[in-house]
Amino acid sequence: KKVTDTWSSATRIVGEISTNDWAVFQTELSNNMIQSQIRSNGKNFMSKLTAQQKDTLFSFLGKESAEALAVYEPWVISTALDTSIYLKSKLSVERGMDGQLMILAYQQGKKMEGLDSLETQLEILQYGTYDEQLNMLKTKLDDLSNATKLRMATNDLYEAYLANDAKKLESILTLSRMADEARGEFYRAYYNKLFTERNKAWADKILQYLDEGGTTFVFAGCGHFVGHDSVFANLEKRGIKCEAVIVD
Repeated sequence: KKVTDTWSSATRIVGEISTNDWAVFQTELSNNMIQSQIRSNGKNFMSKLTAQQKDTLFSFLGKESAEALAVYEPWVISTALDTSIYLKSKLSVERGMDGQLMILAYQQGKKMEGLDSLETQLEILQYGTYDEQLNMLKTKLDDLSNATKLRMATNDLYEAYLANDAKKLESILTLSRMADEARGEFYRAYYNKLFTERNKAWADKILQYLDEGGTTFVFAGCGHFVGHDSVFANLEKRGIKCEAVIVD
């Protein structure tokens, strides 16, 4: 109720992308997938996977679906895997906070502004060359092969979020980021694109909203608001005090 009351009294609603971009997101994603298949030019990465990686992939997506997606660039099947991970952990994608707030915006006829452009979000999904995407996919499948470890990691993140434990969230996300970045320069560049660059850009946008006045309700991935280079850290470097308030 506190969240929805604050939402209702806000003069500006801001999500990761705007209402207009959300309206065309699925269409643009489909268009990018078509272009992805064209760019693949007949490649099929299934033969590049080990038997264990194939078994893991089939266990998440099913053999038929996985083989159908193998003719696209690897980012397509990696995106499908991300959704499947949460479903396997008994979490509901439909009941995610961002989805619920977007539904609320449509129900109330509220327009949302965006921290990102649609192009930025699609660029992140498709980051890297074909071979770099394939290496990332193979690494992800190796990590997913340990079902118990995956379930524990996902539940730890979920429970920290529910408890509003920012320090725990920061610890989990920092350890995950460090482990990935230790794998090489590609991962360091990817995380710079995913977090560092966007956090700075988002802080600039929030400063603009503060200058324009009113009350702004912002909702976006929690990973952007914890850590030494978070949105809040960038704002504090610019002299803006950020205070976390527990909503119970």
